[in-house]
Amino acid sequence: MLLFIALLLHVFSGFASSSYSEEPSMCSMLTYTGAYNGHKYFISNFYYINAQQALDVCSSCGMYLVEVNDKFEYNFVVNVSKSYKIYDLLLSGSDAIKQKTWVFPNNAPVIFFEWGSGDPSNGGGEDYLAISNRNGYKMHDMRDPPTTICRFLCERATNPDDPLDLVK
Repeated sequence: MLLFIALLLHVFSGFASSSYSEEPSMCSMLTYTGAYNGHKYFISNFYYINAQQALDVCSSCGMYLVEVNDKFEYNFVVNVSKSYKIYDLLLSGSDAIKQKTWVFPNNAPVIFFEWGSGDPSNGGGEDYLAISNRNGYKMHDMRDPPTTICRFLCERATNPDDPLDLVK
């Protein structure tokens, strides 16, 4: 029993940490949601604190925050969001450096948008890309840290040489 309590304390202590690179247990807090076009997707089982935390968790698990590149991938991500009944889902993409210039963390331009009505609103601090069920699962710009209950989706390319990719 003490071992179980110690394990729970260790896992949940990561939520208050600003760096997750030394928290391999974070990967166990992601759930496989499916594959699309040679990539696998994993949803967070927890609400994130800020965008950097989501980026760090994905990175520490050998993935990256989902980068929506076309309408088909967008539809896949919307279906994940609907099936998990997610209010807001953080996507990769920000215009924090230069307003109205959306880039991924590697500075590549975001090339696909499916904005909701009135978005991007560019309200104070709304610099991160997300989809929301409140606007018909369209994209919107949101604050960081979020003011709503929000989860995130990690993505990685499949690797036919990786035995783990044979599992799902």
